[in-house]
This record gives sequence, C-alpha cells and structure tokens, in this order.
Amino acid sequence: MVVGEHLHPESRKLLDLPVYERLSYIDKGLWINYLAAQQALDRLEELFALPQNHRMPNMLIIGPTNNGKSMIKEKFCKIYRDTAVRRNNDQSGRRELIEQLVVSIQMPAYPTFKTLLLAIAEGIEQADQNDYLGVPQLNQTLYRMLRGIRVKMLIIDELHNMLASSQRQQLEFLNFLRHIGNALQIPLVCLGTKDAYLAISSDPQLENRFEPFLLPRWQEGVEFNNLLESFVAVLPLEYYSDLTDPKIVDWLLVHSGGILGELANILKLATKRAIRLAKEKIDLEILKQLNYKSPKERTKAFETMLSK
Repeated sequence: MVVGEHLHPESRKLLDLPVYERLSYIDKGLWINYLAAQQALDRLEELFALPQNHRMPNMLIIGPTNNGKSMIKEKFCKIYRDTAVRRNNDQSGRRELIEQLVVSIQMPAYPTFKTLLLAIAEGIEQADQNDYLGVPQLNQTLYRMLRGIRVKMLIIDELHNMLASSQRQQLEFLNFLRHIGNALQIPLVCLGTKDAYLAISSDPQLENRFEPFLLPRWQEGVEFNNLLESFVAVLPLEYYSDLTDPKIVDWLLVHSGGILGELANILKLATKRAIRLAKEKIDLEILKQLNYKSPKERTKAFETMLSK
C-alpha cells in the first residue's frame, strides 16, 4: 500500500508535517462533504439566485443539535463573506459596509423583539450605532439599512430559541418573519431543531412558505458508509482506515448517537491516538481505547449524579 494514497491531495500533504502540526490541524474545523450537505448547499444557491418577487420561497433546515446544520450555514456564508463591499468613511474613520448580499445571525438565547433586531443590526455591523433606538424606530432603520446594502438572503440560526420567549413575543417574531420576506422580497433561511418547525407551523401562512429540509440522526446504510469514507479521505493518517467494517459501524453509531458532531469528535480523537501510537490508522481497538461516552451515557451519568 502506498502511504497516503487514500487521502485527498490537500490532506496527503499534511503527512510531511511534524506530528505536532498534524495534531493541531485535526483540531481545526473540518468540512466533510456528504450527500445531504451538498443538497442543502445546492438549494441555498438556488434560493439566492432567484429573482425578486412578492412571494419568495423560504427554507427551514431541521435536525438534532450538533448534527451539521450550522456547518452547512457557515460553508455557504463563507462563499459570500469575502464579497462584502466596504469604503472609508471620512467622518468616522471607519470602514463602512455598503453591500452585503447574505446576512447571517443567531436567534438570541432569550430573545425579545429588540434583541432580535439588534442581532440583525450586528450582522451588518450596525448594532452599536443603533442600540439606543426604540423598537419602532430600530425596526424602520433596519429595513432601510438592509435595502441599502442590497441584501439577497437572511439566515437565522437557532430559530427554536424563540420558544424561550412569551407567547406574545413569539407572535411578534412570526409576524416579523412574514413581513421582512415580503418587504425586502428575499428568501429567509432558518435553522433549528424540530421545535423550530413547531414554531413555524403555528403560523399557516409561514408554514406554507418554508420548505423543510431534514438532517435526521444517522443510521446504518450506504449514506453513512459514504460519510465515513469522506472522513477517511481527510483525516491525515498514513494508512487506510476501514471504518465501514460492520463492527466499527455499529460501535460508531452507538457511541455517536447518530449525531454528526459526536462522530466527528470521536474520529478526531481516534486519529490523534493513532498518530501518537504510530499506528497511523483507526481500527476497533483504537476506538475502544478512547472510552468514549455516548450522549445517552453522559446524560444518564449526569442524572445519576444529581439523584445522589
């Protein structure tokens, strides 16, 4: 076997680095491509490219916590982050944002209508200049600024956080989502857990406009095997790791709970251990040595501790 022949070219180059640099690379955020992620990215591009009209379609990406929703969002936003246009403001000395086609925010943990508006203002670098405004004036100012920078898409992550607010505030959020899409004639993209869908579906007009895109827990099958092969191709190990071995697949599904973020963490830890032991591949022995606790096991251990 040729050393590193299973790796993507960029990952293969890492094999020439000192061990500590390889270990450091593993801790960085790795983009792992898989079918559902590519389908989501393709749909985001389609929505972005749509001409303006009075009834723009929207997208709701739904999945368990830590299952890849935010990674897809970041991958998409990275494409347009560098396209933002700024110019020097002679009066303030600041670099003034004059065009930003994609605005991405996170719903505050305990939102009010004003904190939501300020989160959007922060997404276009205007929160500090407008936090003193009352809600009606801030709302009007925000619409004017969004038009001014020619925004073409608004993305709201952690939409389910809105359920931490009062019923009246939740209605305000839903009315805002309905109105901002109509007023600016842009698609809205929201991300969250199944509770986000419950929130949207409480408004029949919004539910009709939001196309759900599901990212469920992973299960045994061809798509999961393809995902594992994608990991094998980017994790910088000298030798091929047969992660699709049925025993390894079963172990990974049990200990990850079918959650992508957990799976990635397990495989990063296993890669580090394989490098440190000079084994240079992941096998069942390496995985078992991690003594990794699944999300369900961690929850059970925490509940047991609380009951003592």
